[in-house]
Amino acid sequence: MRLSRTEPRVSAWILWVGRRMMASRKGLSFLGLSAWLSILGTGVGVASIIVVVSVMKGFQLELEKRIMGSAAQVIVRPLPGTDTYRAGTVDLNEMISAPVLRDLQTTPTLALEVILRSGGKTLGAVVKGVDAEGLRRVSQTLVESAMPQMLVDRDSPNANPYPRLFIGKELAYDLSVIPGDFITVVNPSVSEGPLGSIPRFRRFVVAGIYSSGVPDQELATAYTSLAEAEVISKTRGRITQLEIFLPKPEDALTLASKLKINLKNIAEVQSWRDQNAALFYSMKLERMAMFVVLAFAVLIAALNIVSTLSLLVQEKRREIGILRTLGSTEAKVTRLFFLQGARLGGWGVLGGLLVSAGIVLVLRNVSIIALPEIYFDRHLPVAVEFSTFFITAAVSITIVLIAAWFPAKRSGRFTPVEALKRHGV
Repeated sequence: MRLSRTEPRVSAWILWVGRRMMASRKGLSFLGLSAWLSILGTGVGVASIIVVVSVMKGFQLELEKRIMGSAAQVIVRPLPGTDTYRAGTVDLNEMISAPVLRDLQTTPTLALEVILRSGGKTLGAVVKGVDAEGLRRVSQTLVESAMPQMLVDRDSPNANPYPRLFIGKELAYDLSVIPGDFITVVNPSVSEGPLGSIPRFRRFVVAGIYSSGVPDQELATAYTSLAEAEVISKTRGRITQLEIFLPKPEDALTLASKLKINLKNIAEVQSWRDQNAALFYSMKLERMAMFVVLAFAVLIAALNIVSTLSLLVQEKRREIGILRTLGSTEAKVTRLFFLQGARLGGWGVLGGLLVSAGIVLVLRNVSIIALPEIYFDRHLPVAVEFSTFFITAAVSITIVLIAAWFPAKRSGRFTPVEALKRHGV
């Protein structure tokens, strides 16, 4: 019965004896219930981790997609030290003349921090002056537009057009305006007048309301033509940044890395991920924290495995003594009970993986849960990733194996005399 040098560490004999011990029901009804609860608890813990993390990852991916589709994928801002740099702006020709930027689809932008007033409401926002291509891109996201007759001064002899402003859906709600209403744009940057320093005012008509799917952008950003932005800032031919839009937004990170090298000490380059680094880092931290919290469910189930194996060792002490008398080594008995604990945890992890896979696939393909309107999507987003399943399974199996080791190690320490003596043999 002793192990030979060539005998495998996990033999069929060990597996057969272990199954017989766990299958025995003589006086072990509570032990069987405890074993099933261990499997169920492990499975529920694993399934909870995968489902929750998949939903949180789905929200992040959906947000990333909306940010890439609504805002510039890469932004290039001038740094102090360039020839024409002044107060955060630079000459347009100097920016677009960089060789690395010539073949890219860039949008010259003059971004101004302003105050918007309508009726008795006042809000701070950023007004971006963009070229015709930029305005065309904004017009594709409009959900409401003003009628043509609302955009001109019909009292003037030549029906002069009003300065036009496109605002986000959230900003329009907070200001209580609709297309055709007027908004006063106040540039806090003062200018000298006959009565001293005064801020700059300009009256705009709301030409349209856009929806980007990103509430923060809709609340804080408005668009107008580059010429109108120059009037507000009293500048000409100057911009604050170049915004780059790519046919494939997923290439933005590679392009940003390349531009950072080529425009070093000349301009600051930010990809869409850099612009929202704090948001994505907080979402990643939330996923990690949720993973750790839900992993405690697996830990609790692992403690149940410890108690189940401890009860099994106590109930089978006589059988352990017989096995030791017949020549089984301490290591062999330890492996016998260790494999039983691993089997309980393994069935639980496998069941949790299968159940969670079914849940996330159903949530992804069937609209069962409808989200409130405050979310950017009414459908619950779910990301099915192999890494989530693999990491969860690996962590759960590790916890289970560590938990199974301690009672299994204790079972192998019984000597044949000690195990048989306590049962009156």
